[in-house]
Amino acid sequence: RDLWFSFTGTGKVTYISTCSPITTFFPYMGVYVGSCGSHECAPVQDVQGCDGNTIGQTMVLSTFAEQIYDIRIASYSDNEFGSFVLDIITENDECSAATFFRFTPTATYKIGSTVNAKAPDFNACTDSTNSDAGVWYSVTGRGDELVASTCHNDTEIDTSIHVFTGGCDSGLNCVKETIIDDCEGGGQSVRWVAERFQTYLILVSGGPGTFGLSVDEPVPEPGPSETCQTAVALPLSTDQISVALASFPVSDASPCEVYSSVVGAWYVVKGTGLGISITGFCTEFRTAVSVFRGGCSTAEQECVAVVANADFCFKFFETTFLSEAGVDYYVLVHSDSTSYSGVAQFGVQEYLNDNCFDSFGPYSMPSDADLQLQGSITADSGRTQRGGDCGRAVNTNFAVWYTVMGNGNTFQATTCNEGTDFDTQISVYSGSCFTLECLAGNNDMSFDATGLSVCNAPDETASLHSQVTWATDSGVEYRVAVQGGVPGTDFPFGSFNLIISEVELLN
Repeated sequence: RDLWFSFTGTGKVTYISTCSPITTFFPYMGVYVGSCGSHECAPVQDVQGCDGNTIGQTMVLSTFAEQIYDIRIASYSDNEFGSFVLDIITENDECSAATFFRFTPTATYKIGSTVNAKAPDFNACTDSTNSDAGVWYSVTGRGDELVASTCHNDTEIDTSIHVFTGGCDSGLNCVKETIIDDCEGGGQSVRWVAERFQTYLILVSGGPGTFGLSVDEPVPEPGPSETCQTAVALPLSTDQISVALASFPVSDASPCEVYSSVVGAWYVVKGTGLGISITGFCTEFRTAVSVFRGGCSTAEQECVAVVANADFCFKFFETTFLSEAGVDYYVLVHSDSTSYSGVAQFGVQEYLNDNCFDSFGPYSMPSDADLQLQGSITADSGRTQRGGDCGRAVNTNFAVWYTVMGNGNTFQATTCNEGTDFDTQISVYSGSCFTLECLAGNNDMSFDATGLSVCNAPDETASLHSQVTWATDSGVEYRVAVQGGVPGTDFPFGSFNLIISEVELLN
């Protein structure tokens, strides 16, 4: 299934987007030049995801004036269909068209351009009118400091950054930001205290030309620690840390049984209840990362995750795990033996399981207990992007995903417990993320004939909790999506405890 649209280029940077609350499935989008039957792909500068309120994608391209561009919108399979909105935005040089920054490992950096952009028609935090061309971005505060920076290799012009609160129509208020760096190449970095849930508008002006913009929490450059007891704390927004391992022999812990005699350095990160991703590159030697919880003595430690670089230079590695809020996770970055030493580079980021492809797992059912998965749905969670309704009221709500391994028994997944405090919906699928097939879904457990909630959890949202049951095949992976309520209604966000157990069905 596909539909075609066309537009005429203006010579400006153009944003083509299906991001909208009305978009109900994840559509394929392609942009072409040439005549029908002899199309060529148009050169796209960037492909961006949507903010936490919508599904779809945004393509960014520099258009040529009077050039005709054709857009193809299609579904990924015959089983996927729905409504969508297609927006063609010439540039983000209007405050009302600000590009949203979302905090994920891959979405806190964007390429921007002031080519053919216009200057703002007000004073940009100065006593005089800003005559430089400018483009707009927005970000939601997290209750901590934020740093906006154009100090990147993609910056080709002299830039200035200003931060505002308020509305584009109701009046903007200049935020007192601190310039922390005027770097070579025309870049600038500013820092300000961002209140939780407050929307900030960022104006980047200069040029005309291209720049790279990052928005993230400030990251200190911690020194390494040679023992678990003195592990250095890292924030969950550490893009890259370099550490020389030669002088740090590890003797106080076994690194998850990967290597027995190693050199390494210790760090610690605080769990948030979401996923944590640790990535890195080997530059001079084989590298591994081991993650522990439970303390620094070998007797207390539980190995949470481990990844080893099986080859030498320039091999990328990554490990992800679901963290528990408030728990310390000790990260040991190490080589495979004391004979190898050098500089290791790695980063730590929060990892969101807000689409099928980034689901946590696969999890196997414990032999003597239920499988319990804690999570939360927030305004930063992504939308359910695939799989149709599958028992949900609508399939455009906020959702997170898990993968569970079947064992031939019947499974039951429920959020009916005191660990859940909002309106949830559960959907279970078989197949890959490209070809999801709905097996079971439930919106609300609701009430029985006597008016009592079927779910007896001690919470005012108990009747809005969910429960599904499905038969599994041994060795087959099943995708479980936990979705929140409809935004704008009561209890759309909150924390949940997803309990998956084996059950016997009564005839």
